[in-house]
Amino acid sequence: MITELISLTKYSTSSNPIILDDYLHRSFAAYHAKNDFNKSFIYCKPDEKGESAPRCDYLLVCSDDFTIRFIELKGNDKQEDKKCCKNVWGHAFHQLVATYDNYSPLIDHEKDIVKMILCTSAYRFSDSRRRSATRYEQYRYYKKIRELGVVPLILYCDDEDVV
Repeated sequence: MITELISLTKYSTSSNPIILDDYLHRSFAAYHAKNDFNKSFIYCKPDEKGESAPRCDYLLVCSDDFTIRFIELKGNDKQEDKKCCKNVWGHAFHQLVATYDNYSPLIDHEKDIVKMILCTSAYRFSDSRRRSATRYEQYRYYKKIRELGVVPLILYCDDEDVV
């Protein structure tokens, strides 16, 4: 990814674990990742650009392994604020797709590995109890992500990614 052209403030991290949150905006969702090999990352917050278009919360880029993680944190967002999607998870996938579309010209589609991650503040229920959010495979923007060749990762509040 051509990170030099990202106009947002950039930060780097090589901590273990990596924790990205949106507590300032009263979202209780957070992205947690193990970084055992102390890879270096650049991350930015596309959602803070001040545009009305949907954007995900974080873009986490690793030049060590050419991964680009689009990360959306879904905590206790109020659905009435979302005019474009029928539910919170559908809007989360919309934010991931819209951010991907915006940054797509900066991605080296032959070399970079794109990952899309939805982090929720909800706990994962046991297999015997399915939550309504598990119907996300039917959402329009989830299907668009799959058409890009990406399988979105859902991280519940007690889950952790490995980078």
